[in-house]
Amino acid sequence: EHAAGAPVTPICILFEKELSCIEDPEEKLAFLQDAGIQEEAFLRLVQAAYNLLGYISFFTAGEKEVRAWNISKGDDAQCAAGKIHSDIARGFIAAEVVSVRTYKTKRGKNPGQLMAFLCVEDGTGTLDSVTVFPECYDEHKDLLVESNTLLIIGEVSKKDKCSLIANQFSQI
Repeated sequence: EHAAGAPVTPICILFEKELSCIEDPEEKLAFLQDAGIQEEAFLRLVQAAYNLLGYISFFTAGEKEVRAWNISKGDDAQCAAGKIHSDIARGFIAAEVVSVRTYKTKRGKNPGQLMAFLCVEDGTGTLDSVTVFPECYDEHKDLLVESNTLLIIGEVSKKDKCSLIANQFSQI
């Protein structure tokens, strides 16, 4: 018995048991198709659970692994990134570089080093205050060109809360 309107995922255990004994993927697919079933019950059950909990998967891919992270439907990219590492959620944006202004520093360890201020644009608007200090600029200057789409990780400025101090870039 279930509550009115609650989703139900029908599963035939005998069918699934028989299906699990088939090792050849093509034969398994043919068995499912002959029964008029799209996919194994396990996959349908997982999908139903995700829907009931309001989850979707956010995937990351690196050189050595691909990983799925559970996030709630409607979460934005910044929230999703926070699932990977909470520091990323504090200052994270994927955006296209609109303009780059470079300046020589007047103070600091080595006066005269180059730093930059970026104006970037994402789907929600324009951020005209991304600060790139000399060490970060030296490391990433080849990426900091107009029309490049970048993942920018940094810290939200404590002074005005409307600018980002970048410390890492990668091209998307």
